[in-house]
Parts: sequence; structure tokens; C-alpha cells
Amino acid sequence: MAWTKAQQNVIDSRGKNLLVSAAAGSGKTAVMVERIIELVSDEKHPVDIDRLLVVTFTNAAASEMKERIMNALEKKVQDDPDNQHLLRQIARIQKAQITTIHSFCLNLIREHFMEVDLDPGFRIGEEGEIGLLHQDALAEVMEEAYEGEQEDFVDFLESFSTGKNDKKIEELILQAYTFARSGARPEQWLEDAAGAFAGDPDLLFEQEWVKQLEKEISYDVREILDCYEQIYEMAQDPGITENHRKAVEEEYERIQYFSDAGTMIEYMEAASHWKKTAIRGRAG
Repeated sequence: MAWTKAQQNVIDSRGKNLLVSAAAGSGKTAVMVERIIELVSDEKHPVDIDRLLVVTFTNAAASEMKERIMNALEKKVQDDPDNQHLLRQIARIQKAQITTIHSFCLNLIREHFMEVDLDPGFRIGEEGEIGLLHQDALAEVMEEAYEGEQEDFVDFLESFSTGKNDKKIEELILQAYTFARSGARPEQWLEDAAGAFAGDPDLLFEQEWVKQLEKEISYDVREILDCYEQIYEMAQDPGITENHRKAVEEEYERIQYFSDAGTMIEYMEAASHWKKTAIRGRAG
């Protein structure tokens, strides 16, 4: 197979970390297989296949990778049938760590359970079981919070509760928990996230997340205004009724009012102006 210069660089590079970024179907798997084969069959410094860790996202991808490596090794052996090192690799590939990250971590814990003080009979919980454990833990936390009646908890309920029960509150807590666990340091992320909202209320609009939100709102308003400028021009057509033209002009005026804003406070004022204008329009 003829490799591109970039692909060949990936195959030949040694002694350094590599980040390979390419579109789907660009041959990343084929390049990785070739790189592994080159490492295993290197004449000066050959590597045993079971000394490599090859991690994929899915079990299907892991099986495909292992099959491709096996086929490539068998082809190498056909070209050099007396190569004992290559013959050993074919025998060892079944023990090779070509797997998903979850499977690798699970095997690692099972092999060293005594070092992490874990019951050797542990197993991975099913999704339904984990969901029940989450609900039990959440119910216990909520009960303790209600008994404590801390001011922060009361403020939290008043800010986010939407009904007579705690369903929405519980969903919000679980969402925050799940999102935090997707990162490397979930507890640190939660502390940082809380810090972005805590403190002097007068400094709220100086927070970085507010600044980012202002940029996103500005971008969206600009796109909407561009669309309404085209609609406004079409509304001037003689065939458009006066009522429709007036409705478009009112909407266009509201969007213009929004586009003149730039800070969160100004956007809030513009939103208030929009609501009052809408009420006046319905009353008329």
C-alpha cells in the first residue's frame, strides 16, 4: 500500500508522543496497524505484541484491530516463514491488550485487586442498579438537607424548584453529578463551578461565564437581525397587506433594539422592553 508522507511519518516515528488527527475513512486504522507491525517486526529492536497497549472506543473496533494485526502478521510470516519472533507474535496476539479503555481498566483492577484493597469478587454494576443507587443516595442527601434547613439549601430550592415536589431539583443535581464525573477532577470542577456563582452579587456580571454568554447572545442577535432585514425589505412589496407590513416593522424594531445592547444588563432591559411592546401590540 502506498502511504502519504504524513502517514509514513506516523508509521516511522519513534521515541515521541504522537497525536494523529484525520477525518473518518482517511485510513487511520490502517496506519496504526502498519505502525504496530513495524514495531513488532523491527530487526534491531523488535517489540512483543503483548507488550503493547492498543486502546479503541468500542469492542467492535478492538476486534477489527486485532483481526487486521493478525492478518498482517500472517502475511509477514509467509514472506519470512523461519522468523521465530514473528511466529511467537501470532501465538501471543490472543493475550495482547487490544481492547477498550474500560476493559483494560477492569482487567488491571482484577489483576491487582489486593493493591487497591478491593474485594476480588467485585463486578460492574448494571445501568439499572447504578440508577437505583444514585436515587437512594440522592434521597438521603435531600433528607439531610431538609432537616438542616441551611440558608444555602433554602435559596437553592427557591431558585430552581418548579413544582410541589423535588423531581426537577433531583434531575438538576444528577445532571451536575454526571457532567462533573465526565472530567478528570469532578470535585474540583464542582468547586470551580460553585465559585463562579458565589460571592458578591454586584460582581455577578463580571463573571467569565456571563461574558461568554454575552458573546453568544450577540452572535445570535446579529444573525436574527440579518434575517429580519431581508424580511423587512420583502414586506415593502406593494402586494403585502398593511397589517402584515406593520407586524414585520414592529418585529424589526424590536430586534434592532436588541442589537443595540452589548452587556447582560442591557440585554435584560431589551427583553423587558420586548415584553411590554408585545403586550401593547396585543392590546391594540
